[in-house]
Amino acid sequence: MKPPGAERRLAAVLAAQLAGGQREHRGRLARLIAARGGRIAAAPGDPVHAEFASAAEALECAAGIQRELALSNAALPQSQRLELRIGIHPGEVLADPLGIYGDAVDLAARLEGVCEPGGVALSASAFEQVRGKPGLRFIDRGEHALEGVARPVRVYALDVSGNAIAAPAPLARRRAAAAAIVLVALAAWLAGAPELAKRLRAPVQRPPAAVAVLPFADASGDPARLQFRDGFTQDIAGALGRLSAVRLHQEDGPDVRYLVRGSVEHADGEELIRVELREAASGTLLWSEEYAGEAAELLDIQDHIVMGLAGALGIEPTEAERRALRRSPAAVSR
Repeated sequence: MKPPGAERRLAAVLAAQLAGGQREHRGRLARLIAARGGRIAAAPGDPVHAEFASAAEALECAAGIQRELALSNAALPQSQRLELRIGIHPGEVLADPLGIYGDAVDLAARLEGVCEPGGVALSASAFEQVRGKPGLRFIDRGEHALEGVARPVRVYALDVSGNAIAAPAPLARRRAAAAAIVLVALAAWLAGAPELAKRLRAPVQRPPAAVAVLPFADASGDPARLQFRDGFTQDIAGALGRLSAVRLHQEDGPDVRYLVRGSVEHADGEELIRVELREAASGTLLWSEEYAGEAAELLDIQDHIVMGLAGALGIEPTEAERRALRRSPAAVSR
């Protein structure tokens, strides 16, 4: 049930906690996150929660903080070092003026709980949004049974060895008004919010995401390619509809919350495919990506598209659903 005054939105949630329960340093931790663009959730207790516009921004913040702490810890004895665990998961959150809460927040906190001190743990949804970023390497930690989560969750760890977190590009400086909001939220967090804490502990029942996949356009304008275009659209819709957390609609309508659009184009022996996910009501762009490959690569491209859409929707496909993707018919066979 949505509390009064709260709104639902998609966000990337970062949960962070100092190993060993060093609560006297939580103020510094919150300042480190806020300085890198995180909106601190004014929730009492551990861990600290922050909201970002994307998993990439959350990971940039996490990597920067871990790098800063690693440098400062190098000059300190073990007993004085600050070791931080960070979990990141994108998904739908409930937000009110005090902060954020819901399943995505809970899962980010569970990921923090299985993270190694000094590390960053990501859900598969977060990983799909940041994979391939220059200078970053990840380790597949396999599936974990997390407390309060019905299905096993695949966990990826940021490889903090070598140059994996060296010198990430800084986030753009936030405006003074945004900084003031962060300070107000931080003050509320430090003061504590018992009523919000109760809501944080209460599980949020999330209905399946209502999605419609609209017919892809053919940028080449060749009528002979209509069968390929329609076949590729059907393959994406079919693969997405196999996810238990998705309720697929045949067309746009009042019950549809998200729209998938795209285009295909043949150029220089390759298929160029563009895909985007938008909110149906507002038209807000939530995710977009471009892919290029030969005919033999279309099945892999289809898998990447579906996993990218799932990640943007905050959906964690089961292992069986992942295997089923690889058996899906490819548009190239049309």
